[in-house]
Amino acid sequence: MRIGFDLDGVLCDYDDAVFHMINRLPREELRVVQIHYFSTRKPLLNPELFLHDRDEYHVITGRNQGLRELTLRWCARHLPRAASVQVVGGTPRYEFTEEELTGLDPEFSLKGKRDKILELGIDVYFEDEPRNVRRLREMLPGVAIIQYGGILESEHPLTLGA
Repeated sequence: MRIGFDLDGVLCDYDDAVFHMINRLPREELRVVQIHYFSTRKPLLNPELFLHDRDEYHVITGRNQGLRELTLRWCARHLPRAASVQVVGGTPRYEFTEEELTGLDPEFSLKGKRDKILELGIDVYFEDEPRNVRRLREMLPGVAIIQYGGILESEHPLTLGA
């Protein structure tokens, strides 16, 4: 079986509120603070606990390409038996103008996850973000998308009052 895991909030600790505050920093500070934040993440879950004899696991993260090398190093240190590490996010926010940011596809990273799940033949994928779980289930009816970690969608700050 091929099992896929999201990274932030599933395999390593992630604080959504802190991350959203980081993304509000001035452009010139954003890159440095993001690198510090992501390089200090701690492992949460050992994915090997989910594996049987011939199973393999892949890490598929929506992190942006500016964090690619840092992410590969973190995974090599903490997840050395991963069959692959896929960083599917796009260009970092700090490389866009405010005007360009408004035209970005809000599901870019999610579509990247979908495409990698299909490309790698993933049978089961673990994701912490409730909205992503719902959308991936819609996009990938033949793949078991499991919510692990995170919070209930009904309690998520982006869906409260929606």
